[in-house]
Amino acid sequence: MGPGTHDEHHDEPDDELTARLIADAEEQLHLSPLWGRLDAALNQERITGPVRAAHYVGERAAAIARTAAERDGATPEEVHERAIRAFWAAYYRDLADEAYARADAWRDEMQRCGDPPDPLL
Repeated sequence: MGPGTHDEHHDEPDDELTARLIADAEEQLHLSPLWGRLDAALNQERITGPVRAAHYVGERAAAIARTAAERDGATPEEVHERAIRAFWAAYYRDLADEAYARADAWRDEMQRCGDPPDPLL
């Protein structure tokens, strides 16, 4: 910045400037014709992301259970059954952990915004 020029943002604290610049960028993004497709993709990912992650966790648990059952000398049917039980236990545990974390985040957002507490929580 040279002499004689004035930076309109110079007097603004860094946090406020950052917040304003982010808000301006978000506004520009929402005006974009691609916003609808991006928003739809993000909303879809909110659902499919945790499901895919839980499936991966379930597959890992099933593989470990399968290996352990084979080492124990279990029959092929028992190996399969143990793998299935391990898959579903890990799958739902991972989904529950994700749901719990998301519920906490939204509860914090409610408190931050001054919303009344959710009677179900």
